[in-house]
Amino acid sequence: NQSATLLRHLTTGQLDLAFLSTDTAQPELKLVPVGQFPMIWVGAPSRYGDTLDVEALSRSPIIGYNWDSPIHESTRTPAFGAGRHHRFTHSDSLFMMIRLAVNGMGLALVPELAVRQELESGQLVRIIVERPPSPLEVSAAYRRETLSTAAQDALTFAGHAMPPQ
Repeated sequence: NQSATLLRHLTTGQLDLAFLSTDTAQPELKLVPVGQFPMIWVGAPSRYGDTLDVEALSRSPIIGYNWDSPIHESTRTPAFGAGRHHRFTHSDSLFMMIRLAVNGMGLALVPELAVRQELESGQLVRIIVERPPSPLEVSAAYRRETLSTAAQDALTFAGHAMPPQ
């Protein structure tokens, strides 16, 4: 997963700063909460209605992140609940998940900000579900002993660039 790769690069000194959506218990790293991204379900416009109840969501093909993603449980539950046919496509690439949704391969749970252009152009529609998804928490991680000036500037910028709550 992407966060695991970033953590590995942080601990080996290849990165000074990483933005993660997972928690870590690595004592050599410091985690600073940066903000949250509102998450929404999206799909191709002609494939789904504007609103889905739990049953309709459970019958729909789902596109989601791999097992170790913090949002996996939100996509796994409708995909693997009782009576499901296990139509679950997973990817580590947000870009690929969006492209699959645009091409009608299923519903994707993604940060709203990531699909703004596709929503505005009508390539995707927002799907309202009975149980709204939780926001995606984002933290900055860096090695405790040092934070370069450039990394500090990036952390400050990220705090200002996060969507308002």
